[in-house]
Amino acid sequence: MNGFEKRTKMKKDNILSTAFHLFANQGLQQVSIQHIAKEAEVSQVTIYNYFGSKDQLFIEAVKHYAISKMETFQEMLENEELTFEDKIKELIAIKQDSMSQLNLEVIQALISDKPELEEFMQEFTEQYSLPSFLTLLDQGKAEGYIKQDISLEMLMFYIDMYSQAVRKRQDMFESHEAIQQFTEQTLNLFFYGLTGK
Repeated sequence: MNGFEKRTKMKKDNILSTAFHLFANQGLQQVSIQHIAKEAEVSQVTIYNYFGSKDQLFIEAVKHYAISKMETFQEMLENEELTFEDKIKELIAIKQDSMSQLNLEVIQALISDKPELEEFMQEFTEQYSLPSFLTLLDQGKAEGYIKQDISLEMLMFYIDMYSQAVRKRQDMFESHEAIQQFTEQTLNLFFYGLTGK
């Protein structure tokens, strides 16, 4: 990557981070390209040249945010000093923190019918989330928290079932408190089951 490419990437990353922060705090309707350009210290023309529209900028900002959060999760996952249980607690905290920072309008947009976002999330799950969960499950099995016979197929079935249910029950995401409770309970059910053992 030459100097020009590095500068372009840095500028795009700055726009995406700024846009996501503004969307997350103020909502999609309240944030204009003009506002994003001012905060990112670039021209509106630059944003349109890179992303084409506000909708596309939102989608790219979500992708950028998801990858950065996965990098944080990956660092935690690779920390050999943390037990499986430590990592589950940290994962729940990361998820709750992420959801609490998002404007409700943004959360509803994320779970609405957006084909490009759905495709990205499917690829993201296969390339990043699933391998990371498998690594975490292996640690859980090694430390005796998880049964040895849990298969990849069952894990995929559970994740798919969860994703479909979320899209059908958008009424569950009407407040930050409801979202935080849903996130914590879902992760607890996933890792500990109904008995909590």
